Amino acid sequence: MTDYFKRNLGKDLQLRTIYENTLREERKKSGKKRAKNVILAGLASVIALSALVAFKKPYNETNANQKTSSAYNIEAHAYAGSAASANCYPANLELTVENETIDNKISTAATASRTAKTESVASLNSIDGIIGRITREIPKEKLEYYISNKNIVHMDESYLPLIQKFASKIDIAKVAAIIEAESRWDPTCESGCGAYGLMQIMQNSSTPYEWKNKTNPELNISAGIRIWKAKESALKFCEPPEELKNSDSKAYYSAMWEHFKLTAVAYNSGQWPVIDALEMAAKKNGKEYWKQTWADVAPYIETACSQYYYYPGSKAEEIKGYVSKVTKYYSIYSTEFTIEKIAGSRDSISSITSQLEKKLGNNK
Repeated sequence: MTDYFKRNLGKDLQLRTIYENTLREERKKSGKKRAKNVILAGLASVIALSALVAFKKPYNETNANQKTSSAYNIEAHAYAGSAASANCYPANLELTVENETIDNKISTAATASRTAKTESVASLNSIDGIIGRITREIPKEKLEYYISNKNIVHMDESYLPLIQKFASKIDIAKVAAIIEAESRWDPTCESGCGAYGLMQIMQNSSTPYEWKNKTNPELNISAGIRIWKAKESALKFCEPPEELKNSDSKAYYSAMWEHFKLTAVAYNSGQWPVIDALEMAAKKNGKEYWKQTWADVAPYIETACSQYYYYPGSKAEEIKGYVSKVTKYYSIYSTEFTIEKIAGSRDSISSITSQLEKKLGNNK
């Protein structure tokens, strides 16, 4: 406040009023500033205290051979303020924590947690734990079929990465079943009609590059999978409607199983004999194409083949045997790949199947 105001306060009421209002405003500003500093000091105290507690240093033992119950003394100092006002608000906090009590409780809880977690993981990953999951997730009859027939397949595991590389959305068990039926995993296999390699590709307009390099297993598998996809696409008209999956999933997957058999026939003989046989069956039984089963179509396959093969009877018998083999191999491979997925790798499949065989044998 200026000297002029102070000298004339008693003479002029207006000047006094101005002086008092000015003084009141200054006090308000000063109070806000102090409150702000106090809040900053409190926040700094909390931050400093948290940092010190988190990184507290262990007490120094005065005697290495004697345990002590001395306390940790943690002192936290926080400062906040304005340089202009030079006001500091120290916040001194001293915490006394009995180290043995707290440390022992923390150590005991951590040990118990680690032990429980280790036991849980060990239980899940143990042979018994894996077998428990397998028996819960795979139907018993499917497991029994796999155990009884697993030795009839001859998979060469070195080709699995190639199958996975090109299969995309195709179930790799289907590809494995086709290779088993076509060549028994022999990359040099050659049929009497000129088909070659793991998936027995033929020399035609769709495989010119692969045929030039027919001894290359990667190109053979790539071409075979491409041909399989083409056959699936050609027979898409007899796939069950997608909405059936939600309304009646059992009927949907049953129809897809039949569609798999028809696709296998198309891979072996071409799609046209299958399409012709489907039309004959539909005219006879009146069912929609997607409801036709292999049992419905098989009686007409010889007639259908007569337009495409010199010996339709022999071809029809070959096709029927082929479908039987492919479906059997698929059941075995699909079960084995499911077991592998549950186990996490192929390394332990042999010991797992031995244990499954014992378990299923004891339950009979």
